[in-house]
Amino acid sequence: MVNNYDSFIFDLDGTICNTIKDIASSVNYSLKYHHLKTYKINDFKPFLGHGSKRLISDALNNNLDNFDSVFNIYMDRYKNNPARYTKVYPKVRKFLIKAKEKGIKLFVYTNKPQILASLLISKCFKDNLFDEVIGIRETTTSVKPEVNEFITRTSKYNIDYSKSVYFGDSDVDILTARNLKVKKCYITTWGYQDYSYLKNYKYQPDKYLFKYKELLDIIN
Repeated sequence: MVNNYDSFIFDLDGTICNTIKDIASSVNYSLKYHHLKTYKINDFKPFLGHGSKRLISDALNNNLDNFDSVFNIYMDRYKNNPARYTKVYPKVRKFLIKAKEKGIKLFVYTNKPQILASLLISKCFKDNLFDEVIGIRETTTSVKPEVNEFITRTSKYNIDYSKSVYFGDSDVDILTARNLKVKKCYITTWGYQDYSYLKNYKYQPDKYLFKYKELLDIIN
């Protein structure tokens, strides 16, 4: 079978999985434990996409006196409840299966801590669809849109980025795709960054995805 694609690279939160309720629940649990202000679920949308440390910093309104304790309790809570409410978006699993059948390599590249990313993917995708899940390791400060971490950790797959596609939901993902120099970048509008902001961003993807079935159109 002739295939035009080498690899598909996916952001996680807001792209393939709706994770915000579990994130909000775990952050609010820690904030409440510390007698601090909690938030409604949608209030978390601007906090997402830059990694867990930035998430907690934003939730604390940059008042970092309790940062370590708030962060650690959030992490413990989330590790113990990675997918209580999280759902895979419609059509995503079917799309991934079809891509796998065509021999396309599948990767997750997320600013989630590695342990959380791996836990979540194992809970939501029990059929080992992904070749590799790349999250943020404790030993690195590199987060998207930087791409050296991804390139280094996937070097054994000999990815041809000129035949690869990146899927995300944010301006961070648009920049990540540019830095990877992929063939195409698709941005979902069902994620956590408003389309009204994205459409005016200085860089644009190859296409915005407005309906889940558009994923299947890509693979077909």
